[in-house]
Amino acid sequence: MSLIADESGPRGPMDWLAVFSFFTFSVFLTGFFYVFNAVDLYKIFLLAVILPALPGLPRGIRLVGRDPMLLLLAVFLGFMLLSSVWSYPRSTRLFIEQGRYVLLILAFFVIGAMQADRYPRLFSRLLQLLVVVGAVSAVVSLLWWYSRHPFPESRVLSIGIIKNPNPVGFVYGLVGVLALGLGLRARRHWQLLAFIACALLLFLMVWFTQSRTAIAASVLSSALLLLSLGNKRRALLALALLVAALALLMVTVPELGKSIGARSATVQTRLVVWDEVIAQVRTSPWYGHGLLSDNLRLVMGQYLHAHNSFLAALRDGGVIGLGLLLGTLVYGGWRAIQADEGQTGLLLLSLLLFAVVCMLTDQDRLITRPRELWIMLWLPLLLVMITPRLNRALAPGAGSER
Repeated sequence: MSLIADESGPRGPMDWLAVFSFFTFSVFLTGFFYVFNAVDLYKIFLLAVILPALPGLPRGIRLVGRDPMLLLLAVFLGFMLLSSVWSYPRSTRLFIEQGRYVLLILAFFVIGAMQADRYPRLFSRLLQLLVVVGAVSAVVSLLWWYSRHPFPESRVLSIGIIKNPNPVGFVYGLVGVLALGLGLRARRHWQLLAFIACALLLFLMVWFTQSRTAIAASVLSSALLLLSLGNKRRALLALALLVAALALLMVTVPELGKSIGARSATVQTRLVVWDEVIAQVRTSPWYGHGLLSDNLRLVMGQYLHAHNSFLAALRDGGVIGLGLLLGTLVYGGWRAIQADEGQTGLLLLSLLLFAVVCMLTDQDRLITRPRELWIMLWLPLLLVMITPRLNRALAPGAGSER
């Protein structure tokens, strides 16, 4: 079976362009782990992903343009962008910038669906590649960071574009859950062990970020995945390896657990921030204050954002904005359960659970240029949207890559 266009390979310029587009999409997705500069990754998406995909966008829009998942997302993002109209102060420049980000997010979904539809087997390999690249990046990041900073009390950062410990934990943790899920679905024992090894490395990175939200999200999502697994022997094996690794880490580096626990003051800070945001919401509960309104509050001598994406949606878009966000996520959860039916474990639902846990105690606005949210939230929703097509295309007797 050929890995491109069809069994005879690309036949013309458009086929070669499609192959190049898949390659650049792969570089972009894995680039979160090794591209050093966020601006460079942004340029990669604009110039190397979107431009080659432009000739195929009409086909992509026909493919998923009526998908309820994409429509709900578009309505939510569109309403939040519309809220810029009643923001104070208004800014045409910022409105155009936010509108560009909305188009980029929707393009990510359409282009991702195009790639999965044209190359379903390659797309499944891309998810495996993402796991391997993430695991390698975790090892390199840990060695690089602790060769220059105190071990183990300093909070590790990635060699990639994300330069804050909490978002680093979110990205590596979500890909860790993906690695665990792919391992549990593997047909061969060596694949199971290889993916679990990758998951352990990714979760190790999460632990050294000392992000309690990322750790909690990793534990809860992994628990859901293991509990939903029909093959109890595999579930017990994976659980035993994860628990043994954690126990070994706690014994060999006890200072790390103490360091994580010592940061309890941040909980009080978040409670004060949430109280400030709720007070702000009360002044405009239905439509919110708008996407361009000031999202920082002065708390304990610091200017902080909401640290809760749901409160941020309520602050900017009011009850309507929050309702649209919740509707998108609930529908995504329902679609995830449907897509996981007959598969090994509730992987897609576990990924969405990870995103929701992180959104509850961190993050702010969801309309951004490529950064951690694109891996943490948009990638799971993209997988929810395209997985039924992947399952049908990869089913026995479904034929070769198109």
